[in-house]
Amino acid sequence: MITDLRHRMDVEDEYFSVIEKRDTEIMLKDKKLAEQDVKLAEQDEQIAQKDERLKQQENMLRSTLRLFLQSGMSMEEVATKMGMDAEKLKQLLS
Repeated sequence: MITDLRHRMDVEDEYFSVIEKRDTEIMLKDKKLAEQDVKLAEQDEQIAQKDERLKQQENMLRSTLRLFLQSGMSMEEVATKMGMDAEKLKQLLS
């Protein structure tokens, strides 16, 4: 009877050991996912900041282009002065 009880306890220990191992793996994966979520949020913020800077640069370029054109320069002259393609500058004004 004691050996039977001992055997049952060993089986129970093995069963709980497997469950604990599985729980640990799940917790580690959850932690890793949470860390990845934080990194993705940071990357999203960085992308949003870069987008904002690009919009600001585009607006500055557009303003500069308009000033050159208002001063009497042709689109081709402005393109040459700015080192850009005239068609891209025309698109910028659209």
